[in-house]
Amino acid sequence: LNQQEALVSIGCWQGAYNTSSFIFRTPINAPEKAKQLILYFPGTVDKATNKKNSVTIFTNTDYDVKTRIVSMYAKSRGIGDCGESASWQFDGKQFNLISWNYMGICAGSVNWLPLWISK
Repeated sequence: LNQQEALVSIGCWQGAYNTSSFIFRTPINAPEKAKQLILYFPGTVDKATNKKNSVTIFTNTDYDVKTRIVSMYAKSRGIGDCGESASWQFDGKQFNLISWNYMGICAGSVNWLPLWISK
C-alpha cells in the first residue's frame, strides 16, 4: 500500500463462482495493529440503523499496485447477469470510490447499471 502499510487479504469462503475475503490495512512494523478495511458507498443509508452502506467482505477482489485500486465483483448467479461491482482508489490516506455498478434483477443482461462513476 505504501512504505508503512500493507493490504492483507484473508479468504473466508468460496462458492461456485465467487470467493470472498476480509481485507486488512496492516502496519508493516506492527501487524498486530491490523484494522479491517471497510469501504463505503456514497449517498446510501440503511434507514433502520442510520448507517452508511459499506463493504466489509470483498467478493472476487483484486488490488492493482500500480493504480492503487481495490476492486470487487460479486455475481449473483454464474452467468454474471446480476450482482455488484465496485472500485476504490487509494490516495495515500484513504480509499475513494471511483466506480459502482449494480444489477439487482437477473434478466439475462450482463450490462450492469452504473450507480457511481468518478471522473
